[in-house]
Formats: sequence, C-alpha cells, structure tokens
Amino acid sequence: MLSLIFLLFWTLLIINKLRVMNVLFVFPEMDMIGPRNIRIKNISNFLAKEKLNVYIAKSNLSKNTGYSPNEFFIPNGWLFSFILKYKVLKFFFIKILFPDIYILNYKTTKTALINIVNNYKIETVIFIKPFSLYFISKNLKKIFPNIKIIYDIGDPLYYNSAYLNRNLFKFIVERNVLKYADGIIVTNQNTKQYYNKIYNYPLDKISIVPQGVSVELISENKINQVKVQNKKWRFFYAGLFYKNLRNPYAFFNAIESFNKGEFQLSCYGVNKEFVSDNYKNISFYPRLHQTDLVKVLNNADVLLFIDNSSGIQTPGKIFELLAFKKVIFCVYSNVQSETIQFLKKFDHVLFVKNNIKSIENGLLRLSDFKPKFDYDPTAFSWQERSKAYENVLNNL
Repeated sequence: MLSLIFLLFWTLLIINKLRVMNVLFVFPEMDMIGPRNIRIKNISNFLAKEKLNVYIAKSNLSKNTGYSPNEFFIPNGWLFSFILKYKVLKFFFIKILFPDIYILNYKTTKTALINIVNNYKIETVIFIKPFSLYFISKNLKKIFPNIKIIYDIGDPLYYNSAYLNRNLFKFIVERNVLKYADGIIVTNQNTKQYYNKIYNYPLDKISIVPQGVSVELISENKINQVKVQNKKWRFFYAGLFYKNLRNPYAFFNAIESFNKGEFQLSCYGVNKEFVSDNYKNISFYPRLHQTDLVKVLNNADVLLFIDNSSGIQTPGKIFELLAFKKVIFCVYSNVQSETIQFLKKFDHVLFVKNNIKSIENGLLRLSDFKPKFDYDPTAFSWQERSKAYENVLNNL
C-alpha cells in the first residue's frame, strides 16, 4: 500500500512537470520601441522555447512581426481608433484621461481577453502596460476563478518618478487593483519594499526580475584600458532626459567649458526640447534601432549615465552600459539611490555629482582613471532574467 502511494506521488509529480502551461502576455504596445517592449519580447521568446505555450495580446494597430503564430490583435473601438489618427486629439486625451488613453478601449479589450482566455485555456495572464488594463483582472477572476494574474510593473502608478503628481486617487486605484494579482514582478529591491510597505502586499508574492541585455550587446572586447583617439574623449549617450529627474544641463555646460574640444558628446534619441545647434562639443542624432545603436556605442571611449534624481526605479539602461565593458561616467544627484549603490561594485565607473564643478573635475580625472573589467556581463543577459521569470511562473 505504501509503495502504491509512493508510486502515485511520483507519477503525479512527473505529470505536473510535463504539463504545458498556457501563458498570455497582455501588452498592446508590444511593437513600439522602448525598454518594456525589449523586455517582453526577449522574455516571452525564451519562455516559448521552454515547456510553455506563450500567447501575446497586442493592439491591432501593430503589424504582425512574425514573432509567434500565437499573437492576438486586440481590436480598437471606433472612438479610440479615431483619436489615435490625429496627434492633436491624442495629445489632448493623453493629458486628461486617467490612468491612460487606453481606458477608451477598455470594453473592447475586456471582451477580447475573455474570449482568448476561454478559447485557449489560458492559465496565467501577465499584464504589462498600460495600467488601465489592470482593471480587467477583476472580470477575469470573476469568470475564471482559477486563473492566475501577474502584474509586471516597471513604474508604479502612484510613486512614479517621472511624474510629480502623486494624488490620493492614484494611490486608491493602485491599491484596489493589487488585490486581484496573485503576484507582481518588479525590477529592484526598493520597488519590492515600496509595494510591501505602502500597500501591505505580501513580500513572498513580489518577485524581482531586473531589466536584461540582449546577447549581441555583450562585448567581447577584453581591453582593460581606454584608448583615446587624437586626445579627444568620445562620450556617448542614448535615451531621454527629464528636467526634474534626469537633467543633463550641468554636464552640457561642463563639457562646453573646454574650448579645445577635448571632450565630445554624441546624444541619440533625446527629447526635442534638449536638442540645440548652439553647442560646439555636443552633437544630437535621431533614435536608432537597437542593433545600430550597439554598433555606435561600441565606438565610444566613455558611456554617459545620468541617474534619476528621485524615485525608486533602477533604469534598465545601466545593465546595457555594463555589458559594453567600457568606462561609465556616472552623474548622480542622490548618493543613496539603489542604482548608485549597485554601481559601486564596479571599478570602471567614475562617479560625479550633478553640478558643473564636480563634472569638470571628473572629466579631468579621466586621463588618470584606471578601470577594471573583472566581471561577467552574461549575468545581466535576457537568458538569465528569463530563467528567473520562468521560476516565478512555476511557483505561483
């Protein structure tokens, strides 16, 4: 009898291991450019190669990428489609609608997701963004009581460092949707503590999966010193600036103070309001596809990183910069930020405060700076991040 029970136990365990999980990512903006898009494309692609059936629900404004036959297009209602056609209308409604413009397509999206879950026996739904779609969790839980819901959260709704408006309504809304989540995924320890402390969300239901790096970004260059061309230091920066969060003007003024052009900065894909033809040592270029950007950054002597002055998020960009194994010139405002504490582990990061004097001194220190690159960047790879993601799914 005991042996029969033992055999039954192992049989059920093996069946469970062989069982294929059906997972649905809900991400209307899947085919746009941005860190969240890169994240989900890489992770979902890895999971699809494992013992999971991975489905993607995205906007029907997207083109079929050929990524997977399991792509579903969420139809857009007539009003939503009409507004998106006109930039003026889109800009206006983005400003006035809460929590985001996709709330206009809520009913249509809800119907589409219910049909997908029902027809394809979806067991786990992972909501990425926009936040308005998190509200559908309540409907899914009511119709499918056994379904598992996960929120993969980049920026909290209430405590979002990119926006200064943190009203009570945002707090209430975010708290309300969290009760329908079986688990949430965040990118760092600070965000995990935030959801536990502010919303009393259980720590054991919060998983940390940081942003990752594509394999082609991982540098094979083993040179452990900087080689400067014609006594000019070539700085490169890619991404957005924010006046109240990631302000570049101190660095701009510092680099412009060197009249002989000893330091040159190339910026890619920055906001239009920061672009100017009046700088002699700074050049601006349009946003590049990730593959092209990698080629550009590989030619840099120094990679510029400006840390967020406030907030709890760790910019995913930092892992990309580390993968290049080049000197990182880190401009910071808050020495206690989790990003700065993390970067202190690396001997090729030169830290300066976000003011002109400190930056100028940092630039002059570069010639005597002795970087070390004794770390393995594959630890930041999407493959490693995806393994962590898979572990979350298996332990729901």
